[in-house]
Amino acid sequence: MSRVRLGIIIACFLLIILLELGAYLATIPLNQVLEENICRSFHPQLPPNSEEDPRCKGKAVQAELSIIRGWQSTVDVIPGLLTAVPYGFLADRRGREMVLGLSLVGITLTSACYILICALPGVFPPRVTWLSSVFTFIGGGPAVTNAMLFTIAGDVVSLEQRSITFSYLSAAVVGGELIASPLVYFLMEVDIWLCIYIGLSCLVLGTGLTFLLPETLPRQQLSRPPPEDTASPPWHDTVRSELANLGQAVSWVLWRDWRVALLLCTLFVTTLGRFAHEILLQYVTKRYGWSWAQASLLLSIRAFFTLALFTVLIPSASYVLVRRWSNSAPGTNLWLARASVMLLTVGALTIGLSTTSIVTMIGLGIFALGSGYNFLVRSLLASVVENDHIGMLYTVIGICETVGILVAGPLLAASFRTGMDWGGDIWLGLPYLAAGSLFAVAATAYVNPVLGNCSC
Repeated sequence: MSRVRLGIIIACFLLIILLELGAYLATIPLNQVLEENICRSFHPQLPPNSEEDPRCKGKAVQAELSIIRGWQSTVDVIPGLLTAVPYGFLADRRGREMVLGLSLVGITLTSACYILICALPGVFPPRVTWLSSVFTFIGGGPAVTNAMLFTIAGDVVSLEQRSITFSYLSAAVVGGELIASPLVYFLMEVDIWLCIYIGLSCLVLGTGLTFLLPETLPRQQLSRPPPEDTASPPWHDTVRSELANLGQAVSWVLWRDWRVALLLCTLFVTTLGRFAHEILLQYVTKRYGWSWAQASLLLSIRAFFTLALFTVLIPSASYVLVRRWSNSAPGTNLWLARASVMLLTVGALTIGLSTTSIVTMIGLGIFALGSGYNFLVRSLLASVVENDHIGMLYTVIGICETVGILVAGPLLAASFRTGMDWGGDIWLGLPYLAAGSLFAVAATAYVNPVLGNCSC
């Protein structure tokens, strides 16, 4: 590999680390600031720097915080959904780096807007934070950023190196979380706004780094306009064609193969359940009276077990099942998917039913060990359909996961509020009890005879 290509790969790693650091260093302390702003809106006499005031952990404040954060997760997804395809076309015509740069500009402006709203509670009500997502229409947000980073890496490595490169890039995401968690704790102990501004600086630095990258789109594709007779159709014709393909894909899944439909149902259900981690920090600060800085350390536990899962446990288990027990590749994926969904179930229920922080940490570790489920089900699904239907399959997988993400935030926020309404510490864990129940429903699919032939 040439120095230029190696430099591009290293730059992609650095960008991922910077983005992860920026996201965590800004988002976690902003949750505390947002909680305090909400608390002050309910209790105007609240003194400054009153994050430990017990009134801020009251039901009304926590319910409003869960509403804002739950719907924020939904609002954040919408720009990427609407703009991913147009920006994909633009990346193939005008270059990857330009689109990546635009997406990072949008993400940085979104973060800056969110910070401004939280910094001026006398001017902006807390729910105005939802409007910050408008800036992710510039570049499409995190979805486009991730796609461009992997596309750039794919442009500069060989086909044989692509799989391992993508694995390392995915590991860099978890590595960034592992670094960010203790860093957030120490910086928040020093000054909460210092942590926020360093996070924003990481995003600005990442944006600047993007515009220093060389273009990886093949030169002939970048420089030549398409001939008249091969020009792309108008965008509305493309959208109409894509919608027709989408309808065809959904109908194919519903009638072509019940194994595919059943596995896709589990994917949708587990996407809902896995979103429970979004409420983890609020749950811990409310349940155990921890500060947001202390709660951030839990993310390092999740990151450690996730990193161990993808770098050691799944490869080792696959080796044993294939080499020692002579399982086929689909059979191996089936067994690993079964184990993953059981770990998700046990982990979520352990967190929801725990009465001590130690048990919650154990549950979080178990939960993280099941986080390979979606990856394993993708591999399993790819093994039970013909090669000429793979593209259609991944389209439907994307729909299932996207719909799951859109509805997960508000549903889990509603379950958290319901748990507080019912009273008692045990019901505070209702989002995790609900998630555990969803995982258990998904697990029942694996005792269904319909999946018996997935081992091929």
